[in-house]
Amino acid sequence: MNDQLIYLLEDSKDDVYLVKSMLIGNNAVSYKLTDFETVAALEEGMQFMSPDLLIIDLNVPDCVGLETLVKVKQFARDFPIIVLTGYDDEITGERAIQLGAQDYIPKSDLHKNLLIRTIRFAKERFALLKTLEENVFRDSLTLLNNRESFNQKLDEMVNESHRYNRSFALLFIDLDNFKQINDEYGHLVGDQILKSVGSRLNVFNRGSDFVARYGGDEFVLLAPGVSELKQLRQLAKIKFDVISGAYAVETTQQSVKNIIVEASIGGAIFDLHGKTPEAIVKAADTAMYQAKTAQTGIAIAEVAGLEEASRIADRK
Repeated sequence: MNDQLIYLLEDSKDDVYLVKSMLIGNNAVSYKLTDFETVAALEEGMQFMSPDLLIIDLNVPDCVGLETLVKVKQFARDFPIIVLTGYDDEITGERAIQLGAQDYIPKSDLHKNLLIRTIRFAKERFALLKTLEENVFRDSLTLLNNRESFNQKLDEMVNESHRYNRSFALLFIDLDNFKQINDEYGHLVGDQILKSVGSRLNVFNRGSDFVARYGGDEFVLLAPGVSELKQLRQLAKIKFDVISGAYAVETTQQSVKNIIVEASIGGAIFDLHGKTPEAIVKAADTAMYQAKTAQTGIAIAEVAGLEEASRIADRK
């Protein structure tokens, strides 16, 4: 049997009982429902376990109206949401969908078959939208996340850092002498190297890391939980070793050529080196250029002004 966890935001005990009773006795799916009376309690619950779907009432003690949906979306962006509303007008439901809900049900229309059908369709609709979004935010060459996706993810991580005091690091990666490779062997060979570098970055990473192609021969990596300079240096060294080395490529003459690729990596920690998305990107980018200029391979941004970088000489 397929088990699904549903979080219900509802302060009316009668309505909680009604929704629970409608979800009992379904042979195809076993629903487990956990209810919360406030947006704050729901947000706290999301930190311990993620649901398959959320059902939210718009009027609860700490929030009223469509603002409730907006607040919930701030910490539940990656989950399908059904709005359960006491308003009978269609305008509220339509606006809820415009704001990111998958569907809505007026309480006056609520019955078992409608609820179960809406849950199934909301999950399917959400999965389809996620697939379409992934295609939009995917780099066509390397199949990594693209720059737009990176910017969106960075904004999310900055907001989470402010809300939950979570640290994360950013690595800015640039391939050395890549223009020379394109000029000597052609762009088809250059594309092969970019795809291979992207594959290495994607395979040799933690499950929580976010890797993207920033543009051209530049890549970025977001690493949650990295809060100390020692951790950042270790992470940068690992990525440097993963990228650097010989790449076997097929030339336009259909011969195999081994090309040595090295990288310059700049690292920065959010809040320590920058307190905004723009500042943390600039800090890591500046450190990367310092590493490239000094030919040290890796540089970590300094807290005071970024005039110099703390260099790691052991490139190999």
